[in-house]
Amino acid sequence: MRLLRANTERLHEFFESQAPPYAILSHCWGADEVTLRDMETETLEWKNKPGYKKIAYACDQAIKDGFEFVWVDTCCIDKNSSAELSEAINSMYRWYQKAKICYAYLEDVDVEQGGEIGSGDSDFGRSRWFTRGWTLQELLAPKEVVFYGKDWKSIGRKSEIAEVISKITSIPRHIVKDPVFVSSASVAQKMSWAADRQTTREEDVAYSLLGIHDVNMPLVYGEGVKAFTRLQEEILRVSTDQSILAWDYDILNLQMVQSSDGILADSPSLFRNSGYIVPIPSGADDESHSMSNKGLLIEVPLLTNSREAHYYQAVLDCQDERDYSFRVSIHLVTVSNLTKTSFFRNRRPDYGKLGRVNLSTTVKTVEARRPFYLVKRQPFSPQQRIGYSEYPRPTVFLVNSKSAQKNGYEITEIMPKSTVWFPETGTLRILQLEPGSAMTKAAFAFHNKRLDSLFYLRVTRVRWLPNLRPELELKAKAVLQLSSSLEPRENGSLHSIYEDGLATWCSSTRIVLSGDEINNTEGDVIVELQEVKKLNQAVLILDVSFEPRANEAEEQLPKRTNLPSRALKQIKDILV
Repeated sequence: MRLLRANTERLHEFFESQAPPYAILSHCWGADEVTLRDMETETLEWKNKPGYKKIAYACDQAIKDGFEFVWVDTCCIDKNSSAELSEAINSMYRWYQKAKICYAYLEDVDVEQGGEIGSGDSDFGRSRWFTRGWTLQELLAPKEVVFYGKDWKSIGRKSEIAEVISKITSIPRHIVKDPVFVSSASVAQKMSWAADRQTTREEDVAYSLLGIHDVNMPLVYGEGVKAFTRLQEEILRVSTDQSILAWDYDILNLQMVQSSDGILADSPSLFRNSGYIVPIPSGADDESHSMSNKGLLIEVPLLTNSREAHYYQAVLDCQDERDYSFRVSIHLVTVSNLTKTSFFRNRRPDYGKLGRVNLSTTVKTVEARRPFYLVKRQPFSPQQRIGYSEYPRPTVFLVNSKSAQKNGYEITEIMPKSTVWFPETGTLRILQLEPGSAMTKAAFAFHNKRLDSLFYLRVTRVRWLPNLRPELELKAKAVLQLSSSLEPRENGSLHSIYEDGLATWCSSTRIVLSGDEINNTEGDVIVELQEVKKLNQAVLILDVSFEPRANEAEEQLPKRTNLPSRALKQIKDILV
């Protein structure tokens, strides 16, 4: 690790085991920080940067406190080296833990004019430092933390103002005061402390929690929310604490619900209400669990639902430490009613919250403790899910328009843009459905250059309607709606038709566009829509056919006849 010599402001490298006593700085990053590259230059221009002031403050304070070295993250890590950055982030909690003293610099706190630190509207309570992801471990890991405000004015020691910090952060006072108690907190409690903190990069939400959970993992910037999933998988690998599953769906954020990864949360914010959940001994011979490609294999009691046979509650080995009479449960849906060996989280609004189960009063409806899988991912991709229903939305269209093509019609435009179109087979695959919508929709523009004939089609498929009673939701049939527009090219827009619908709207699955309507003197276009099941997935089939206009001789023939074709030809010749 690199350390900054306080009196010379020069960097020195040490093996961690041989590092001398050092002070460490905690702060919020600004726009123009002093970097390692700056300090390695011959000139001292970096001392003119705004970020230098806090380094100088920390060095001066370290000298006063009798320390020769200081560690500052902005200039002691080579962030251009991914290997060094990964090592530093995996070691950072330990580095703060080993520091003899930590200086927490809250530059947005006016000590003289910012009000009493214990008051609700003080600068201290509103400081940005309490909202950042990385400063959580910087608060908890060091034994000794001294807070400084604007112009390095002293605020107080962590041990002296622990009660105030506890109210600001919702972290118990004894854990704020002494880092030895951090390990005694449950996984859910630790996650709840980070629920309202932000990081500049999405992945840092997970990386900033590595030390607090005492796990290590490689850094993969660019993986997004998967970083938090990997963090939870690492925790599951080394811990039997089931409170990692005790999180709520944010039902006010439908997009988050749609994207959540099966039984694992995709943000610490989902643990916001889990600050009092603690594990309890299960009494089982084997408390272990294991993660595989099938999901998390776990063994807990299952509580059946008397109204809905496919709904269950998994009774976790956890409880609310404020009320020891209840066990915490999560609401599940069985993947298959036949085997009942795999389940996933129930996303319906009334089942998104954690449950509370009193086992002594629900014995009759509780199944014996048995192993089953909590699927790591839902059986269908999140974008395919309908609101909170358990059925997938189709993402594949088969467009059969060969008959129309023979007359000269071509598909010239398709919406949405996030599609893959295979014209040789007429297959359209929608790559991403709208989150938060219960609808599958697509729009097509058909154009016949030879006849200058143009029409638009919009296909809409809805399965789940919010006014259905919960018990009828899974029995609801898909509603297919087909509509057309005959707007001229200069007035029509496929995008607006796709987004806003069409003036000519019908809920039928069959429409006829007469030749007169579409400027086609040769015949009519017939459009039919149906839904079929192919290879265990719903597929929408759009059949666009051209029906030639009958000549006068054919119009005089009877519409229905059992005459053989040779007889019909003879009659036709006579009429002609």
